Amino acid sequence: MKLKPSKRPKKRYIVFEVVSDKLNDDSAIYKSIRSAAMNILGVKYSEAGIRFLKDKYRSRIHRGIFRVNNDYSKSLISGLNKGHVVKTVGVSGILKKAENKYLKIAS
Repeated sequence: MKLKPSKRPKKRYIVFEVVSDKLNDDSAIYKSIRSAAMNILGVKYSEAGIRFLKDKYRSRIHRGIFRVNNDYSKSLISGLNKGHVVKTVGVSGILKKAENKYLKIAS
């Protein structure tokens, strides 16, 4: 049975930038974000619904996008910004807006 749009969890698209020189490939970046998110959220990691958009990572400018549940976006952003590997650039509720605002201008 399909859920009505009003009952679906809201999502946010978080644009991140890699500030560490140690991370070169996509999988290492995603693993570091996943481990940081697990440390920040703990048991609630599965409820956050983090999804990495692998085709939205721009290696030239070291920026990418991942999706997260609306309820956990603020805690995840604050936790990621405390680390020295990844910094968040911006947040949007619409993927196209996040791409145009944060990925296209920087390239």
